[in-house]
Amino acid sequence: MEVTTKNIVIGWSIIIASGFLGYWIGAITNKPELDKVIEWNTRHIQSIGVLSVTESRNAELLIQIQNVLNDLPVKDVPRQYDIPKFDPAEQDIELPATMEQVLKDQREIDTSIRSFSVQNLFQADALHSILDKIKDKE
Repeated sequence: MEVTTKNIVIGWSIIIASGFLGYWIGAITNKPELDKVIEWNTRHIQSIGVLSVTESRNAELLIQIQNVLNDLPVKDVPRQYDIPKFDPAEQDIELPATMEQVLKDQREIDTSIRSFSVQNLFQADALHSILDKIKDKE
């Protein structure tokens, strides 16, 4: 077979067309999967929001317990055992189904989890202080 410009152009055209076709098929195939991942990331982020509310309530309660033990003024802390509700279906913003969005969501989830770890360390310190105060009063 003789190598001609026509054969080279046809060969490269087939290669380029195959690349575009493969990319297009991959994009169509991955979009539903990315949509599911983004939906679950959104649910996880909202669940972290619920956790944040309950952590905040517990932190306020710990502060008031320490105030009692230290003979400081105490604010009334309501007993709230309800869990805030978040519904992903109510979300107004349509998030793009891209890998960048998935990575952004994952970073947000990771940052939130690390934040709760730090909050738990502060709460552990507060609980140790309370325990020490109770032991000293006995």
